[in-house]
Amino acid sequence: MLDYYKIPQFLLNYVAKKYGLYKHNPYLIRAYAYTGEYTNSLMEQLRSFYGEDSEKYKEYLEKAKKQKQVEKWFGKCDFFELKLKPLKFRDNEPKQKGVDVQLAVDLISHAYQDNYDLAIICSGDADLLESVIQVKSLGKGVIVVSKVGDGEDESTLSFAMRKYSDSVVDLGKLTPEDFKEFTHLYKEW
Repeated sequence: MLDYYKIPQFLLNYVAKKYGLYKHNPYLIRAYAYTGEYTNSLMEQLRSFYGEDSEKYKEYLEKAKKQKQVEKWFGKCDFFELKLKPLKFRDNEPKQKGVDVQLAVDLISHAYQDNYDLAIICSGDADLLESVIQVKSLGKGVIVVSKVGDGEDESTLSFAMRKYSDSVVDLGKLTPEDFKEFTHLYKEW
């Protein structure tokens, strides 16, 4: 299981080593995680649609409980902020809306405030392309962390994001030793 708190520092160390940035004394200012939220309103819509005793509703109820545990855990992490956007009930299931927009707004806002020199984005979604281009025009570096794929494996990195980012860290090329740096088994959340 992922140890979310260790991921930002691992990525900073990985990127610093890969690109020889240690001479610039890089340090982590703050990390953000963006995701959809299982709100009470959404859970009521799911209960009404699927029925309280259905397996599908119980599955979403379990996901909502796990998310609350993760939120509680994130609340204990220093300099790591969880940004939630309410999930929307569309096409008979919960869907994320506005998560990429929030990430893009924060990316640009913090760049204009000169809060960072290098952004490490764990998303290869082309919806972020314009914000990446804008941030780079402000002189900021952008490294994208995503699965590149090799023809057989499916990529989570858009061609445009690969083209316009300064560099890409391919998750598919991380070693088992790399993964040990930010994973461990939780006995209890």
